[in-house]
Amino acid sequence: MSVAAETYITTTLGPRRASGLREAFRVHSTDLEVTHQALQETEVPSLLRVATDRGYEITLSPDQEVLIEVARGRVFGGASVGQRAWVQASSIEVGTVLLIANNRSSIIETNSRDFERGWLLGQVTGNGGHNPHNSSGTYLRFWMPHHADLADRADRIIRTMGVSKTYSGGAYNDIHGTLSIQTRALEDFAAQFLESQTKLIKPQLIEGNASLVRGFLGGFFDADGTVAGDKEKGQSVRLNQSSRPNLIAVQRMLLRFGIASTIYLRRKAGTSLLPNSKREYQHYQTKANYELVVSKDNIVVFENAIGFEDREKKARLAEMTRPSARKPYAERFTAKVTAIETIAIETAYEAIVQRRSEVDAGGFRIKL
Repeated sequence: MSVAAETYITTTLGPRRASGLREAFRVHSTDLEVTHQALQETEVPSLLRVATDRGYEITLSPDQEVLIEVARGRVFGGASVGQRAWVQASSIEVGTVLLIANNRSSIIETNSRDFERGWLLGQVTGNGGHNPHNSSGTYLRFWMPHHADLADRADRIIRTMGVSKTYSGGAYNDIHGTLSIQTRALEDFAAQFLESQTKLIKPQLIEGNASLVRGFLGGFFDADGTVAGDKEKGQSVRLNQSSRPNLIAVQRMLLRFGIASTIYLRRKAGTSLLPNSKREYQHYQTKANYELVVSKDNIVVFENAIGFEDREKKARLAEMTRPSARKPYAERFTAKVTAIETIAIETAYEAIVQRRSEVDAGGFRIKL
């Protein structure tokens, strides 16, 4: 039983890639006992890549045990409950319902410095840029005066990062009505966690401490997130991006705090008729567009664990989650299989133990 090298295993120190767990580590099993394990390389002829309707994916060996839902019914009082079973991955089919890890009981650590710097990183990923090899450098950008409070917050945090004596705050652009903040300290910090130019999220951020990750998520949603809907039509917190890899990383990080989400394809790559600099319409190549949606009672967990600094978004989310007669639907922590692909691979990773333990691997519940 094994998983692919890039699979994230949730340990007591946070998510870690399987390829990096060469020594004993600790995990929380469902019975809350701490289990020591270590992973070693193993040769396998092929692995199965399993995709689901919510965006969660995992690559594992055909004999790997996975927890699935085999039926769903109701108990006294009307609560919906699912019947579960452990099966080998080889028996999974399109339509099989897999169990997603529920990490809502996890203790959320608080380190204000890491949280604030993570928030800056989220702002860079959303509204800023990371181009250390050209003159634009790494910067934050805020629309003024609407985001003056966020710009002040960013300036205050940056001044704790060892900026040069020449740093004097942001530069205002009269034409666009924006304030840009650019420093070498911000560039050096971002380089640890984001790829140059693309701003793709590095594994070092996914594996970062909880405060850093919470701050990053808050900053990213402050920059690009929206709060949509109402109690009658449904409520959600959304993040729209053209980078699916970044949304997958965000989905993984959210699940660390018990927040399940779904990624939707909103627009396929193609061409669109758009105005140019002369306000004349012409065809441009457009990237695919994706949206991550946090809904049901996940929005309450999001508010408590991540939240917003943007005042309008914060107020709207608070209005949605205030006590009312109609509570949001409960998250079931399930995902339906939409595709299964056999891939040839030489190396995977398995546990060096006699007694298998349930772990969160790639967001799914497996025995490793």
